[in-house]
Amino acid sequence: MSNKDLNFELNLLPVISLLAVLICFLLLTTAWIHMASVDVSQAVGGQSQAETKKQPELWIQLNNNSLTYQVKNLEGEQGNFNRRKPLKLKYAGKHFNALKGKIDNLNMALISPSPDTDYAKVIAMIDELKQEQINEVGVNPL
Repeated sequence: MSNKDLNFELNLLPVISLLAVLICFLLLTTAWIHMASVDVSQAVGGQSQAETKKQPELWIQLNNNSLTYQVKNLEGEQGNFNRRKPLKLKYAGKHFNALKGKIDNLNMALISPSPDTDYAKVIAMIDELKQEQINEVGVNPL
């Protein structure tokens, strides 16, 4: 047996470079996990039937230039508030203000936009509802 068989060189520089890149990637992704977390809860259907208290819900069908709505879960003599004729978007704030005056505990709304509705109009509708103190607003996915 000769000394040539026992002596060999192993180039560790590529292994160290790879480990350095992997450690940097690990450190960056752990920071992103904390920044990207959002605390959300499901607006409709997240709890059992016995746990839900019946409060009025405003269901809005939003088109590009108009909307129709229906109020669900009304109790007592408040009547049935449905609007099947399209309402222009510029009058929505006044209409929701009057609706909020007639229904005392209206605090939840669900917006269902049509596929051709502009994103800006959905955001404007959310703003209108928030201005009328309807704070629990959800958007139905397409």
